Amino acid sequence: MNYTEILFKVIPKHEMESVLQCPTCELNREFLGFVEVYGSVLNYVPKHFTIVDLGCYVAAQAYLFKDYEKYIGVDTIELKRFSPDNACHYVMSIQEYIEKHTNDLDLDTTFAICSYIPDEEAVRMAREKFPNILVFYPAGRKQSKLNLE
Repeated sequence: MNYTEILFKVIPKHEMESVLQCPTCELNREFLGFVEVYGSVLNYVPKHFTIVDLGCYVAAQAYLFKDYEKYIGVDTIELKRFSPDNACHYVMSIQEYIEKHTNDLDLDTTFAICSYIPDEEAVRMAREKFPNILVFYPAGRKQSKLNLE
């Protein structure tokens, strides 16, 4: 399945243009991020879950989760982000988000994603905090932990 094509169909055109036209945005019409990693989550995480995207960049992938309970994007960069109706974004480090904002989540129905995150401390903290998590790094280390009943 081509998740980039799906996103071009789902994301409103005005929002797509607005985000991609930002001068410092590294995405373009051929590359909306590593969306295949996020697409794989659709196969096994139920829609009543909250998705926490740790290191979301501008979050084009948020639209893959538009039908989920909630999408939370976390990143330190201050760029315009894609934002479906169920999304909220935090501009902060992964560590700061975990320390300050995860107590409000029902971790049994939350799924975290660390896609292409080189910060080993952030990934370690995320693994410790979230019982349901996918960690993917391009060196080939793909690991997930899932505690669904």
